[in-house]
Amino acid sequence: MGTVYIIGLGPGNTEYLLPIAKKKMEQVEHIIGARRMLEAVGREDGYTMGSVESTIALIEELEREGDVGILVSGDPLLYSLTRSIQNDERSKEWYIQIIPAVGSLQMLGASFGITMEEANIMSVHGRRIKHGTIVANIMAHRYNFFLCSKEQGPDFLARVCLEYQVKDVKFYIGANLTYDTESLEEGVPEEIANRSYPALCVAIIENLNPKKREPLSYLKDEEFVRGKTPMTKEEVRVLAVHHLGIEEDSVIWDLGAGTGSISVECARQAPYGEVYSVEYQQEALSLMEKNKAKFDCKNLHIVEGRALQVLSELPTPDCVFIGGSKGELAEILKEIKSRRTGIRVILSAVTLETVAEAVTLLNGWNEVEVLQVGISKSRTLGSYHVMESQNTVTLFLAES
Repeated sequence: MGTVYIIGLGPGNTEYLLPIAKKKMEQVEHIIGARRMLEAVGREDGYTMGSVESTIALIEELEREGDVGILVSGDPLLYSLTRSIQNDERSKEWYIQIIPAVGSLQMLGASFGITMEEANIMSVHGRRIKHGTIVANIMAHRYNFFLCSKEQGPDFLARVCLEYQVKDVKFYIGANLTYDTESLEEGVPEEIANRSYPALCVAIIENLNPKKREPLSYLKDEEFVRGKTPMTKEEVRVLAVHHLGIEEDSVIWDLGAGTGSISVECARQAPYGEVYSVEYQQEALSLMEKNKAKFDCKNLHIVEGRALQVLSELPTPDCVFIGGSKGELAEILKEIKSRRTGIRVILSAVTLETVAEAVTLLNGWNEVEVLQVGISKSRTLGSYHVMESQNTVTLFLAES
């Protein structure tokens, strides 16, 4: 049984390799890496790295015979193969030693004299991250360091900023760091958005006025534009939105949205997220447009049609509120569950028939909880006051 060394090669130029990394690469019996890496360090006798699965299987085979070195670009502690190896059950039997390296983000910070004490680090290299998540991080931190890719480079990040009207930030960009073709530049989103960058690129976005989002108080019923369309009452609305567990970058579906009261509250609680309000009745759609405009909810998207006609066109949600289903509840829940696990769902039921159907359909879902809400409010009757009950609402809380 040998030691498995995960060795960082740094930003590219072998001059930045740590001496201990060079020593281990010479000593190990077996070495694995991309062909260009093996050639760069003079170990053409090594094994060419394949997929994650095949690489881990190869490590398992070779470490029985002696020490194994795995070459990774950049710093192995930052968005590299390290975590994939550690998360694999086979690695629990190995003795693993990590040899860190100077990463491209450190090189970029050094190039512009920006230290990393306040750095928030993100990678958009080969990862699908919601635009709202990117902007939420930019708004909350002074410095955001990004590992980029050809498809999602600094120009992509700049366009995301402009999409959310985030213009008062500054970009610091490094391409092909430590190579002969290295280039450095600075700029604002409008300048960066229309430029092109190579695949080996990193960026820092500086926000001189970072601020954490303050939670908003909930709206009262009388603040909404009303009509004959039923609206989820204030107290139930607060409970429902609270239990959805909305984050500032959440993607939310509001199905059977009615006047849009739930949609508006969700949009306010997720300023960097997206709310998709599905409704087919014309009066309700008109009211929703008015409430969207009144509360300036630019991240609220009104989708006309019945749920089953339009859900396939919507992005996968983080949470869903079902206020009405018009006989399509089974199919709606099936569509939600087919997307992914972990989607939070709240189903509002007023009739006993819907309650009975929900109990059956949610059997087998995760974290199912039932909350029954009965609200009574005082009403003046002559010189007296009486308590007047509203319809009891049953909220089903579940997770796909």
